[in-house]
Amino acid sequence: MTDDDMLQIGSAIYLLESSSNCWKCGTHQPVIAIATCHIDYDAPTVSERSLGDSGDDDLYILSNIEDAPEEILQCVRQVHSGFMKRWSHTAKQSYYMNVCSACDSNFGDFYLHSEPGEAFFPEDDQHASTISIRTLPLHGQFGIRSGYGVGAGFLILRNAKRIPW
Repeated sequence: MTDDDMLQIGSAIYLLESSSNCWKCGTHQPVIAIATCHIDYDAPTVSERSLGDSGDDDLYILSNIEDAPEEILQCVRQVHSGFMKRWSHTAKQSYYMNVCSACDSNFGDFYLHSEPGEAFFPEDDQHASTISIRTLPLHGQFGIRSGYGVGAGFLILRNAKRIPW
């Protein structure tokens, strides 16, 4: 992966686990997201705040992951088999997303990550405490083609249940 659009993320890399109802069949089930506190997007259009090592007080939740290193994907698959690369009609692109185990429908990242009160957008400490966080057993820098969000990550870092790998 050598594209100019590539994010460089560094360890620790986290697997966030939450739950959501499928939009199509209503089945309540687990969903995951990948996150890190260390991100570097070497592009002139990104604000200074998001460049370099953010420290351990901001959590970048990756979204619309188009391409990821196999090491990261292998770790994710060990925990959650319903994270697959699929076409999104809404986003008009293929990316790794959660897939419903009951009806095979896509859980869109916008819904899970950007809708207040949804799986990875807690609005308070209590909601954030329902999310679990695991540190992937990986070290170093990794190139990944994705978007990211910052905002409620501090709630997740402060309140999420820590699960050992």
